[in-house]
Amino acid sequence: MLMDRTHRIHSSCESRSQMTKPIMGLVVALALMISMYPISAVSQGTPNGSFFSKKIYADYNGEFRESTPRDDGLYHIDTPRLIKKLKEGAINTHLFLIWDIKTNWDDFRLEFLPAAQKAKIDVWLFLTPPTENNPPPMGEKYEPYGDDYITWFVETAKLSKKYSVLKAIVIDDFENNEDFFTPEYLKQMMDAVHSINPNLAFLPVNYDLSLSPSTPQSLISTAFVNKYKDSIDGIVFPYLHWQNKDSLDDEESQILMNSDILNGKIEQFTVNFPPNTPSNSGDYSAIAKTVKLSYTSKKPYHFKFRVSDNYDGPINGYHKLQVLIDNKIIWNEDAGGVPSVRYVDLNLQPYIKNKKKFTITARVFEEKGVSNWDITVNWDLPAGHWTFNERGALQGTGIYYPAVKNFKIPLFLAIYDYGYGGIWVPPSDYVYNANIIAHQYIMNNKIKGVIQLNLDKRENSTQFEIIKKLYKKWQNIFGNNSMEVFLDNEEADDIDFQE
Repeated sequence: MLMDRTHRIHSSCESRSQMTKPIMGLVVALALMISMYPISAVSQGTPNGSFFSKKIYADYNGEFRESTPRDDGLYHIDTPRLIKKLKEGAINTHLFLIWDIKTNWDDFRLEFLPAAQKAKIDVWLFLTPPTENNPPPMGEKYEPYGDDYITWFVETAKLSKKYSVLKAIVIDDFENNEDFFTPEYLKQMMDAVHSINPNLAFLPVNYDLSLSPSTPQSLISTAFVNKYKDSIDGIVFPYLHWQNKDSLDDEESQILMNSDILNGKIEQFTVNFPPNTPSNSGDYSAIAKTVKLSYTSKKPYHFKFRVSDNYDGPINGYHKLQVLIDNKIIWNEDAGGVPSVRYVDLNLQPYIKNKKKFTITARVFEEKGVSNWDITVNWDLPAGHWTFNERGALQGTGIYYPAVKNFKIPLFLAIYDYGYGGIWVPPSDYVYNANIIAHQYIMNNKIKGVIQLNLDKRENSTQFEIIKKLYKKWQNIFGNNSMEVFLDNEEADDIDFQE
């Protein structure tokens, strides 16, 4: 699902559109902000250093093939040409895909890895999961190890001991393959890897909740982190505005929420109300927390959360999404009829002034009873000690996933440069602006790097020229600087819900 893999750099395709007026005024200001910072001579780390010792300016796939077949009749990876373009584009990490031709593994281990080691380009091996291997256009099985991912990982670990630039293994569309990659099986995989190379990292590809509000526990979520926290070293997160692919309006929101989830700052509360189940007015599933205040203030008190549901029809007045302060409803919306994912920022100050403590509640509430209306609602809430309270037909429908405290795993944002699904292709200004926004959050340590998906690296590629200029500028100016760039300096008090 990461991309339409039939689009290849060596195949004929339309040239990229020329740069046009930026999509959003914000990114113009951010670009100007970048140009104002002085040059820093911070180094980019060493190949043998920590996996996360440098910012990742990467690309995925977009390989070149040789112009003539070899003796086996197949067109192999053109390693010298690929390495040259990676160096030219200031790409410090390449995600090498094993998928489409059965010689890919040998091209990777015998030709590309030695060349990348010499060129000092880091490498992540990119594997596809069982749902994408039946069969790929590469032979009778996923060559050479099929669905035996323990062997894939062991052989990659052996290569990483020989070639220190081999830093990580990535598996695509992990959320669709959880029945195969159980926590127990993934632990076996990583135990085998770490017995050979304790520093070889594993990163699944996973997506934002907006992709599928019906499956909030499988996408990037506190539930997912709780399930796999012992075996993953980071997540590759492909960004799209899934309801309007041309838009970048929610890129910042997705980055911030998913980063907070992976850094133990978000509690998850999911309500799964089943079909063919009658309910009555007043039934609910709720989660609540009491907050003590050390002082009062006239400044805003922010309560920020994300809530989603999987109903987008026009009927309303039944399932309600509500926030309450001391049993008083302060936010109330219908499930459905509005965008399926809402980012909400409530100012609680009018409701809590002169109070020393208060109870805040998030709930799914039945304003009218239903006879057959199943729904999934997901709340992402500030971390804290929340408690359940349920009544009626919604009794037992909620589940609570506490934040994993003192736990941090990095997020790497990927951008669909070459399009998605063989239908949507972004213009060049989209690629530029998406990267400008992403880099602000690299500098804020919300993400650890950016990955270009199927970057067009052919000669005269406008897209490649954009990335080359950005990557060179960022690495020359910022290096590994830990300088922070804050986008919101509003003076406001955020309640600490972890107390």
